[in-house]
Amino acid sequence: MCTVLSNTIADHGQRDYDYYAQHPDYPGLSKDDDSAADASSQNPTLIIICSWAFAQPKHIAKYIQPYKEIYPSASILLVQNVIANLVWKPDSWQMSFFQPAAVTIQKHLQATMNPRVLLHAFSNGGSHAAVQLSQACRETCGGMRMPVDALLLDSCPGKPRFAPTISALVQGVPSKSYFARSVGTILAYTSVGGTALLDILDIAEPASWKLYRRLNDPSDVFLLKPVSDQIPDRLVSRTYLYSETDAMIMWQDVVGHARVAKQKLAAEGISSDQAEEVVHLEGFPNTTHVNHVKDHVTQYWSAIRDTWSRVGRLRTVPS
Repeated sequence: MCTVLSNTIADHGQRDYDYYAQHPDYPGLSKDDDSAADASSQNPTLIIICSWAFAQPKHIAKYIQPYKEIYPSASILLVQNVIANLVWKPDSWQMSFFQPAAVTIQKHLQATMNPRVLLHAFSNGGSHAAVQLSQACRETCGGMRMPVDALLLDSCPGKPRFAPTISALVQGVPSKSYFARSVGTILAYTSVGGTALLDILDIAEPASWKLYRRLNDPSDVFLLKPVSDQIPDRLVSRTYLYSETDAMIMWQDVVGHARVAKQKLAAEGISSDQAEEVVHLEGFPNTTHVNHVKDHVTQYWSAIRDTWSRVGRLRTVPS
């Protein structure tokens, strides 16, 4: 579901975005009272958080609150993907799911002078949401290109791998119910097996392959901004937040994705020095999936601050 946060995550929890979009008291995106005070700063004006599958409000809160403290005037949009989008729903069906968030972004762009956007995606569920949201912006908002100035990829992206995917799906099943967990496990194996079969038959591309590919596609919004005299900082600042002890997303997939990103930039005429500055890998020792911040708070938020600090000083330099 797509959820708009008014002030803190405790205010609204996981209420459906559609309620806010249609409700007469719809509060819009979160705004702190001091937004006018630093309107001329170079901080992000919009932070898009694409959470991982099955993320609970208490888990998301530990990211929302620090963001509100670091960038107090930024609007915050939370996009929560669902397993159906990752497993069996075709893209055409998913566009209506992501359209409300796309419209919210469009309204932000229309109402904001010099908009600046930070996108933080967690796990494959979140990075898939980011890719689908970009597509929804194009297809449901008159060809709008979703703006991205900085991209944080937390515990992602990972290639399709059978065992980790099963594990991720089963995590969303209530652990206290043996019956529910047994049924959930069977459904997980069936869903993943069916998805693999569709891929083998060349009927449908698995969500993991799509997100892995699109995040490094120069024609999308995650690697380069469109060529424009008004946009001298064409490069999108990017940091991968990962761990070699992540049991769900293989660190080799993350490092390999970063390597391909640099190769793609080189193919677009970006110098190797610039590519190295744009694409960062931030490793965390002995941490678990989407939980790097728990034991490395300072390192984690320093990496995010550093990612944003590169925005505005990254200029396209031919190789």
